[in-house]
Amino acid sequence: MDNVEFEKYFVVYSDDEIKSRYILTPLLMERILNLRENFKKDLYFSFVDSKMYLAIPYSGPLFEAPLLYGVLDSNNVNASFMLIKNILGVVDELNLNMRIWTKK
Repeated sequence: MDNVEFEKYFVVYSDDEIKSRYILTPLLMERILNLRENFKKDLYFSFVDSKMYLAIPYSGPLFEAPLLYGVLDSNNVNASFMLIKNILGVVDELNLNMRIWTKK
């Protein structure tokens, strides 16, 4: 890829170099780097059959209420809110609401 910063954090595998360059435009690579900075974690992307898959490492409990400190503890509520806000921000940050990869 043509972005040195992107290549520091991501490895691109593809059986079609032209298609990979079509998907990973310079703008998308910058947006992915911004997203990585927002999450402060390594991110993993896969593009398969006009779909994008994103893996974000997270070690906290996602489906359990924090019983020890209480569900309404402001720190717990704020942490959950920020996690959901960051995840929902993926669509906006990567501009995924545009149909650029499919003709559907």
